[in-house]
Amino acid sequence: MPEISRKLDNISLGIQEDQGLELIFAIATLLGGITALWFLVEKRDSILRILTFKTKKIIPESLFEISDEDFSFIDENLQTLNGDGHTPINTNEAERCISLLNAGVLERLDSGAYKLRKKAKSLFFETSA
Repeated sequence: MPEISRKLDNISLGIQEDQGLELIFAIATLLGGITALWFLVEKRDSILRILTFKTKKIIPESLFEISDEDFSFIDENLQTLNGDGHTPINTNEAERCISLLNAGVLERLDSGAYKLRKKAKSLFFETSA
């Protein structure tokens, strides 16, 4: 009798214990693959941007999106920022220029000077259509 009960313990719904583990691992692998594909589909824009080394610069749509400190800096240095470019004279100005560069308002020239981007100029100057 003990042999029969041992054989019955090893059989669960007609599946051996080793086959049961294989089935569990197969189901887990399939679910993991589906989850990975789902993740990649959800994050495809971010992944493509990283793989192609492209960064999307978000340029403010209105002057209200620029902080007061940044706006006053641009207002004070508008001629040089619009002309040949503005070279920061101290660390405070350099940090302000980097902040505006990251915001997409300024672009950095090869000389190290900063200049208003074309789309940002439309925020400060009216253009006729």
